[in-house]
Amino acid sequence: MAKPSPPIFSCMQIKDISLKIGPVQVLKNVSFRIPEGSISAIVGPNGAGKSTLLKVISGFLQPDTGEVILDGVSNPGFYERMKLISYLPETVEMYPELRVREFVELVENSTRIKSLHLIRWLGIEDVWNKRISHLSKGYKQRLKLYFALHRRTKYALLDEPFDGFDPLQIRKISELIRKMQDEGRNFLLTIHNLSYAEKICDYIIILRDGKVVTSGYVDELKEKFGSPDLEGVFIKAIA
Repeated sequence: MAKPSPPIFSCMQIKDISLKIGPVQVLKNVSFRIPEGSISAIVGPNGAGKSTLLKVISGFLQPDTGEVILDGVSNPGFYERMKLISYLPETVEMYPELRVREFVELVENSTRIKSLHLIRWLGIEDVWNKRISHLSKGYKQRLKLYFALHRRTKYALLDEPFDGFDPLQIRKISELIRKMQDEGRNFLLTIHNLSYAEKICDYIIILRDGKVVTSGYVDELKEKFGSPDLEGVFIKAIA
C-alpha cells in the first residue's frame, strides 16, 4: 500500500483553461494544481496539448477562458510572469552563427547574471569556441537548458528537457534539477519517456485530447490505477 500523499500546498493553479486554435479545440477546461516545491510533469499522447499548455502558462499564448494563478495572483501580465517563470520551449532558435562563448556573453550581458557553476555542470565549456550551428543535438540542448535555467526564477517550465541526451546525461541533468528543487525552485516539465518521468517527478498530470484525465503524486496514481509503474498508470488512464 502506498504511503499517504502529502497535502497539496499549491503555488501554481491552472483553472478551467480552454483554447481554440483555428477550428481545433486544443485545450478543454484544463484544471490542476502544482504542489509547492515540486517537480511535476505533464504527460500524454502526441497532440494532447502539452506544449500548448506550457505556452499558455508562460504567457506566450492567451487562452480563450480560464485562469493561470501564480502565487495567488490571477492571470498576471506577461512581464510579471517573466519575473517568476523561466521557459524552455521544445523548439527555439539560438543565433546559430554565434560561438558558444559569444552566446553565453550575450545572455549574461542582457540579464546581468553570471552562472559559472551552471555552465560547468552542463559541460558547456567543452564546446566553448564552437559555433552553435556546429553543435550536436545534445550540446544544443545543454545550451538551451543554460538559457532557461540561468535566471533564478521560482518556476521553470521545460518542454522535453531531456531531448537529445543519453541515459548518463539524463541522470546528470536530473541531479541538477533536483538540486535546484532543493534551492526552492518549482519545475513543470513535459516528458515523453515515462520511466524518466517516474524517476525524477513527484507529481504527474495526464493530458489526453486537451483534457486532464487524472493527476496526483506518483505513488498515489500507482495505487489508484493498480499499477506497479507509471507506464501502466498511463495506459489505463488514457484507455
